[in-house]
Amino acid sequence: MPQSELSDGTIREGDPPIPAGRHFLRPSNPSGMSRKEIDRLGVLVYSPLLIGCLNLAVKDCCSADTRNSWPVLAPLLLANAVSVLALFYCLLYFLGHLLNTNHRMSAIGKCSWFLLLLLGHGLTMPIYWYIYIVRDCIRDEKQRDLAKSIHAQDEPLP
Repeated sequence: MPQSELSDGTIREGDPPIPAGRHFLRPSNPSGMSRKEIDRLGVLVYSPLLIGCLNLAVKDCCSADTRNSWPVLAPLLLANAVSVLALFYCLLYFLGHLLNTNHRMSAIGKCSWFLLLLLGHGLTMPIYWYIYIVRDCIRDEKQRDLAKSIHAQDEPLP
């Protein structure tokens, strides 16, 4: 019976075999994100931290009366609202990625990351983003480049 290799390295019965070298050419990113989308997600992940630093800077440099005036308060409120929306979007995205897309992590690891993302989300989301999204994308790009070089060597010379 024909066999084929799945993306996690397991063999599934009943499918036609994958030719040698083709496993490198599978869709690179399990989440299907492009490099630009990953960078945009990174900006969203770091935005709550940057807005927090902005709040601290305004608190340190301005008096209480200046901070509570409408020209200073309105942009800060708007920036904080955008930051909270970005935080919740990233939290929901990372929880979905953890539970649905990240198949290389054990159940205990998923439980640990789930709790870390829920309890320390502002600090752990950038770490999760780098480890499980950026590094996977970099690894998959290297595999694609390797596969292209292998296929280029296999082609006959004119």
